[in-house]
Amino acid sequence: QREFLSETYGKLRLLGENDYRLDRQIISNTEPHGNEITDAFTEYIVPDIYGMTIYDDKILSPFYRKNRMYYRYTIQQDSTNIAQVSFQPFLRHTQLVKGNAAVDVNTGRIISVVFDGEFDMIKFHVNIVHESDGTNSVLPLRCQSDLKFNFLGNRITSRFLAIYNCQETLPDSVRNVTDKAKMDSLRPVVLRKDEEEIYQRFYQNQEKQIVSAIKTDTLETVIIDND
Repeated sequence: QREFLSETYGKLRLLGENDYRLDRQIISNTEPHGNEITDAFTEYIVPDIYGMTIYDDKILSPFYRKNRMYYRYTIQQDSTNIAQVSFQPFLRHTQLVKGNAAVDVNTGRIISVVFDGEFDMIKFHVNIVHESDGTNSVLPLRCQSDLKFNFLGNRITSRFLAIYNCQETLPDSVRNVTDKAKMDSLRPVVLRKDEEEIYQRFYQNQEKQIVSAIKTDTLETVIIDND
């Protein structure tokens, strides 16, 4: 089992409806080929729960008015102004999801939502939290997506945590800079223990490779000198 960790700090630019571009500024990762693995699943970090589809042209959102015919809803409300809304599809389909949401009954604003689904052999569990005061209602405050992908014996499990509206904004001149120390200062959350261990193993392996390369160069030098 191989584990990788990739972090990016940058700007998310809206180019059009459901069309975002992630401009990477500071990068820290342990993937052997850069961001090759994470790039394949980047779209899952920007869900649009208010649009017709949650991801680009995939997954019909249960919160889009014209999609109501595909879902069954259960609503529970206590003495507060928050309603708990559960939703599930009438028929099982890869374009539909099931889950539940907390909704402000006065404004209809979605406070948080959790849903599960499967598309293109990717199973996903998504947890979205929006700003508590209703500001910036399009993008969430944070979004965690847990993905599982099985194909031809390859099992890939990924956890994407996207945090929006971070306090520090970097100048546009900063682009694709690999800097673990800078990432440590910018990161808005604390790494989990298993994530720290991935970094530790990565740097330990790098040190071993450097030491091995030095020994090889020394041995080659000795051999050349003997000739």
